[in-house]
Amino acid sequence: MSCLIAADLHAQQTGNQRDDLKQLSDDFEDASTLKQWSRIFQTEQSNADQLEQFDIGKTKPGWMVMVPYSSTWYMDYRGVLVYKEVKGDFVVTSNIRVARRGGDGAPRSNYSLAGLMIRTPR
Repeated sequence: MSCLIAADLHAQQTGNQRDDLKQLSDDFEDASTLKQWSRIFQTEQSNADQLEQFDIGKTKPGWMVMVPYSSTWYMDYRGVLVYKEVKGDFVVTSNIRVARRGGDGAPRSNYSLAGLMIRTPR
C-alpha cells in the first residue's frame, strides 16, 4: 500500500484572536519541509520505522509519499503516524490517495487504511 497526501493547513478566522499557523502549512512543494513533520516511532523511541519510503516531492511532485513495509493499529501495536502538533483553530484541505504498491488501484487486503486524524493527544 502506498499513501500520497497533499495537505494545506491554514488558520481559520474566528471571533477569537487569530492563531498564526502559517509555519504549519505545507503544500509539499519543498522537500526540506519533511524535517518539520514528526514521526510517532521517533517520538516514542520505539526504533520501529515502518516506512519503506517517505518523501516530499521526490516520488511525486507536490505530494508527501508514504509506503509502509507492513504496519497495523491494533491494541498495543502502533501503525505509521506522521504528524504536527497544532493548538488553536485550524482548517485542513487535503487530497489523499491510497493505492497498492504498484499504484494501479485500491489496496486489496483487509485493513489497508490511510487518512487524516485530528485528535487530542493523551
